[in-house]
This record gives sequence, structure tokens and C-alpha cells, in this order.
Amino acid sequence: MGAAPPADATLLDDLLKRRRTERAGTRRRGTYRVQAQELQRVEAALILEDVRVPVQLLDLSARGAGVRTDAAGARRLEQAAEAGATTRLALELTLPDAERPLQNPARAVQAIADAEGMRLGLRLAPADRESLEAQLLPLFNQRRSLRVSTTGQHSIPVRVLGSDGARIAEAKMVDLSIEGMGIRLESSADMVVGARVNLQFQVGGSREPVDLNAVVRHIHPIGQAHGIVGCAFDPDHPATARARTRVGAFIVRRQLEMRRRQ
Repeated sequence: MGAAPPADATLLDDLLKRRRTERAGTRRRGTYRVQAQELQRVEAALILEDVRVPVQLLDLSARGAGVRTDAAGARRLEQAAEAGATTRLALELTLPDAERPLQNPARAVQAIADAEGMRLGLRLAPADRESLEAQLLPLFNQRRSLRVSTTGQHSIPVRVLGSDGARIAEAKMVDLSIEGMGIRLESSADMVVGARVNLQFQVGGSREPVDLNAVVRHIHPIGQAHGIVGCAFDPDHPATARARTRVGAFIVRRQLEMRRRQ
């Protein structure tokens, strides 16, 4: 760690000295975070070149995290800072049942020392954020496949096409998970259980539509004019993996927004 840091790099030593005497909570967060018991199931560590410091996750989103070190970890960070480490580091996360840890480039933006060690605020690099959000999705699942409601002000139009590409209907999304979708049709007469359809919709403010093949699993008529149709996405379709990543990222954002308002 003796190499000179880049000219535009912020030294970790400067951050530790500048933030050490600040009281917790004096810096307003720019994004929402999740604080949940699920985070206790995640092993985390800070990586500074060849230094690895285990940490406890305090909160987490795809944009940033709050972590705590013990006294030994705080000393290792201080030693790394004295050796010329910068605030550029990586947050390593080992999710439950994951084959390998995730390493996310990060930058330390806040450091507060206390009797137990040190708390740090991290800003995660924006690269591949949708993929990270999708990988964080299982942390917030309270059931096998988390669904979010998309009715009311969050109503999302869905174009329903047949297997031959012909338009069947224009629908409204009712709920969404990475495994399937509920849609509301003005009439369910043209849909049958077992039919293969193509669903096109937009999420997350992107102009590029999500395009997913699906199978109709159930139909619930509502009076004479409407019906709710449940569709399961086809896991074997070549486009499904990327589309699921985008869907998963949208679900995480919606779930975090709902938690923030609680």
C-alpha cells in the first residue's frame, strides 16, 4: 500500500480525521436505506487492496451502505490510512446460499468513531446497479417470490401479444414478481389457461420495453367487463434472464420506497 495515490483520490486518513468527532446523524442521507433483520444473514467486509476488515451491515441499498467495525477493525483502517490508503475500497457481501461473494466498488463518505469501533457510510459505484439490485432482492423477500402492487398511481400499461405476434389486448399490471405478473383486462374472453403470450411493458422510467414470454396460469373473471389474469414467465426463453434483472431491480426500488414511507 506504499504506492502514491491518484491525484484526485481522497485519502482515508483525511476522512477519518475530518469525520471522527462528528455526532451520528448529523449528515443527512441522500438516499433511502433498508434496516432489517435480514441483513444479519449477510457476511460483509471492507477490502482495501490487501487489507480485509470484517464489518457488520447496519443498512443497505444498491446505492450505499452503513457498516460498523469493531475496535480491532477500526485500528486496521487507521493503519491502512496512515499507509496512504484512499477512500476508494470495495464492499464484499456474502449473501445466503450464494456461490461466491459479491464485491462492489465503493467510496467511504463518512466515518464516526464510537466506543465499540467505527461506523462508516459508503457510496456504492453506480456501475451495473440494476444487477446489484436484483441480487439484493432475496434479502427483502418475505415469501418465495416477492410481489409488489402496481395499481393506482403506479398502474403500468401492458401490451399482450399472442404467440404469433398478433395483439390480443391492452392491459393494466396488477402486481409483479420476477416469476410472473397479474394483469387486468377489459375482457378475459380471449384468454385461456395454458395459452402462451408475450408481455411488453416499461418499468423504472426506461423507454426500452421489457419483453417477456409467459404462460397463462389462471383467469379470474370480475363481472361482465373485466378479468384478472395470472401469467408465469417462461424461464427458458433466451431473453428472460436480462428481463428478470430489470424486473428485479424495479421490485427492489418499489419495496424500498414502501418501507421508506412506513
